[in-house]
Amino acid sequence: METVENSVVIGSTPSRVYELCADLGLWPTVFSAVESVAQNRVVENEVVAEMKVIDDLGESVTWCHWYYFPAHFYIGFEVLSLPPSTVVLNGSWHVRPDKGGARLEIVHNFLTEVDAEAASGDLAKVLHRSTERVLGELSTYLQRERDEAGNPGASRRPVPSAWPVSAGGDVALVL
Repeated sequence: METVENSVVIGSTPSRVYELCADLGLWPTVFSAVESVAQNRVVENEVVAEMKVIDDLGESVTWCHWYYFPAHFYIGFEVLSLPPSTVVLNGSWHVRPDKGGARLEIVHNFLTEVDAEAASGDLAKVLHRSTERVLGELSTYLQRERDEAGNPGASRRPVPSAWPVSAGGDVALVL
């Protein structure tokens, strides 16, 4: 099993960073690689989501199982539709307080087929590069949100509630 870890300190509260990470419906607005998201609640704090993604691996529809632990600002995931030569892909998003605001750590664990060593190295590079882009886009989104909050005349996008913590029933969102 190989692991790729990325982290960033974001000048925002841990609760706001977690809230935005957990709100998959907002991902197409926040992250350039996410075209759309359709999600179905399994049970409280557990979602299966289908995401249309265009990234370094090309255009794909990815199915993921997400597990939310809001009291710990922790999100676990398992990718159900795997990239070629990949046997397992899972990980976590974990938000912790930090001097500069909140530290978001994203971890990907993966295992490739035995004869796919080159694919393993390539996947590690793609995951690291893609996650760095995600962290940058999330930081930019939250900075823009703070700037707009400080300027009452600026047009404001609505800030969503902390879904899925307070959501009920099945939800399908395509933005």
